[in-house]
Amino acid sequence: MPIRRANFGKPWYPSEARCCESELANFERGAIRPDTSHPFRAAIVPHAAWVFSGQLAYEAIAALRETRVETVVLFAGHLPPGNPATLMVDASFETPLGEIAGDTELAQEIAAALPTARVEDVDNHSQDHATEVTLPMLRALLPSARLVHIGAPPEEEWVERISEAVANACQRRRREAVFIGSTDLTHYGPNYDFMPHGLGAEAERWARQHNDRAFIDAALNGDHRTMVHHALAKFSACCPGAAAAALRCASLTAAPRPTLLRHRQSCELLPSESFVGYASIVA
Repeated sequence: MPIRRANFGKPWYPSEARCCESELANFERGAIRPDTSHPFRAAIVPHAAWVFSGQLAYEAIAALRETRVETVVLFAGHLPPGNPATLMVDASFETPLGEIAGDTELAQEIAAALPTARVEDVDNHSQDHATEVTLPMLRALLPSARLVHIGAPPEEEWVERISEAVANACQRRRREAVFIGSTDLTHYGPNYDFMPHGLGAEAERWARQHNDRAFIDAALNGDHRTMVHHALAKFSACCPGAAAAALRCASLTAAPRPTLLRHRQSCELLPSESFVGYASIVA
């Protein structure tokens, strides 16, 4: 199977296996452990450098370990409105901890149900950290799972078409799957040319308690339409299609109600006029 090579590594995440394992062990010690009496089927994870959001991403993916997982469907990619969905159909994925095999059969069936999606390959695909920073965690936490990678545009119609195609394909193939959506939240400050509430403590409070929180509340209510619409109107998430598609897939497979594990801003770790919000959510 062709290999999608890793392109980022440092400073996004450790490139060497030993360092990667050490960092993941630190995340394990600090992870929030939600009630898994009803196994989770989906997670929303942030995708900044591990030093900022790795803890949150790890604990959300770790919560999926109580589920029997044959395949992970990972929704990721900074796609603009008007872009088609993208799929990797025939590829494995390189990580410092070893390769993750692609679920070619399932990906082909999903692609057949989405004829206007763009099929990518290892030589022609978007270079996007939103995918890559998550892969070592998948390899460590769900080591036997195969992977389907999908880029979900921030459009209500695409979210619905993709989630229905994925849920139907999983049912037909009798695939035990979990669904992960990769997104960060509000990108605020001069670095992002977005400062509707100026700078300083008031700006941080607004971004966290109002802008981020509106997107999080839509996710907790399973409202994929509001997730997409709010993110596009208020810049409250950079990959809302990915997050919305993962949660909608979960809702189509009788997953538990979404639960917020943690919500953080990068300025809590590195004070700056420019900062980003992160959340870990499971369902």
